[in-house]
Amino acid sequence: MSTAPEKLAAVLRPYLPLLEADEPLGIDADLAGLGLDSMRTVQLLLQIEGTLDLTFADDDVRPETFATPRALLDAIAATEARRDR
Repeated sequence: MSTAPEKLAAVLRPYLPLLEADEPLGIDADLAGLGLDSMRTVQLLLQIEGTLDLTFADDDVRPETFATPRALLDAIAATEARRDR
């Protein structure tokens, strides 16, 4: 299963307090600059894992993974690929 950028954007929005409701979330947006702090990152991680029924590898749980929507989509795709082997 592939996670579409639009679907991820909907999941991300509640964790980005500095993103205006009518502002689009670009694929390379700086998530930290939009308010994704360490506590919100943990909450987001748990939501993604629960919603998509996957578990990130320890090596994937690092700041770079949560830097942009693109990085997060790449990590989700890699995790899904490992799971589906």
